[in-house]
Amino acid sequence: MKKLSSFLLTIAILSFILVHSCSSEEDDTTAPNVIQTSEPEPPAPTQYSLTVTAGEGGTVSTEGGTYDEGTEVTITATPSEGYRFIGWEGCDGGIFCDDLPNNIITYYDTFTFDITSNTKIKAIYILAESSTPDLISNSGYKFYYNFSNGMPLEWITYFKNLMIYLNELFDIKPRGPEYGAIGNGDQGIVYSWVLEEGSPFEDEIGLPYCKTCVYGYKTNKSLLLGLENEEVENIGVGSNFHGYSVIVHEIFHVYQLNKSNLEEPPFSDLIPYVKYIFEGGAAALESLWIQQTFGYNYFYDQNQHDAQQAIESPELFEDPHNDLAIDDNYSNSIFLFLALVKEIQSKNNIDEISAFKKVYVDWWSYEGERLTKEEQFELIFGFSIQSFYDSLDNYSPEIQSVLPSETITLEEIFQG
Repeated sequence: MKKLSSFLLTIAILSFILVHSCSSEEDDTTAPNVIQTSEPEPPAPTQYSLTVTAGEGGTVSTEGGTYDEGTEVTITATPSEGYRFIGWEGCDGGIFCDDLPNNIITYYDTFTFDITSNTKIKAIYILAESSTPDLISNSGYKFYYNFSNGMPLEWITYFKNLMIYLNELFDIKPRGPEYGAIGNGDQGIVYSWVLEEGSPFEDEIGLPYCKTCVYGYKTNKSLLLGLENEEVENIGVGSNFHGYSVIVHEIFHVYQLNKSNLEEPPFSDLIPYVKYIFEGGAAALESLWIQQTFGYNYFYDQNQHDAQQAIESPELFEDPHNDLAIDDNYSNSIFLFLALVKEIQSKNNIDEISAFKKVYVDWWSYEGERLTKEEQFELIFGFSIQSFYDSLDNYSPEIQSVLPSETITLEEIFQG
């Protein structure tokens, strides 16, 4: 009986275990609780404001509004009768400001751009010219003269006669008003004053950063000739020629800037900028004119230091803003310009006049496809810019090693 009781107890225990084991499996088959989550909503697009205003003399196609970032917007300026549109005024990033010179951001009346920040922009208009120009080039470029009360009558008379001579020497082409960004376009307004007078044209040109230059101040694109009293008195006495020769220098810059027939402004996109061709060429032209007119070799006066740096590191004088370049009175740029003429003459086996034509006429007259400075240099001059730099080791750093002939005339270069 004891064995039977033990057997029955064992059966009871196993049955209890089996029942609880099955219950546990049935509980595991119960579906777990599922937490439902919704998809996050996309962030709202960034929005920016656009404010469009019109200056006196015209209207604009829209006053602006609020736009999603990246929206393409087109605005159009329309001048009123008797006015002409100059450009859309703004600052870096398209933010409008009214107290900085050179802040026209585009010269086209219809302007398309993407909204990437809060933007303010203003259409600028000026009265259409009604006065008679003081001088018109053969191609139609107009000059208007303004002289302060302090300018000597003798200087004014000489200026007017010299302008007639220069106008006959090289024809300045008019460009559309969109080229006003570089101070030329289709007209040049000359402002000439004696520096000791102060700022007699402040209302017209502000307080310019330069005294003798091609200059832009808002809607007014000008040729500035601010000279010291000693520069406009006793010209031709000793080596005092700069009061006249600077006219040649700056008018030639207008010729350079307007000569190219490529379409897109600003200047950096027209012809590759090489400082010793642009500034060195204009400064050298000054000396050639003085030599021809007064029989005085002004190259010695311009040569403020030897040209060792130009020989060793000519690439420094390609960029006008290179602080490492020592170029007082454009001495090194003149040296490189004249050395280039020598190399053009030698490497192409041509005469001196033809070599000068290459740098004074052909370089600025190029009208083909847009080229890098290296490509245009080789195309116009017949050798690479690097080979020119390598040849400089053959020159001594004194200006005498590159001086041109004393009998050369500007008429031979530009009209021969």
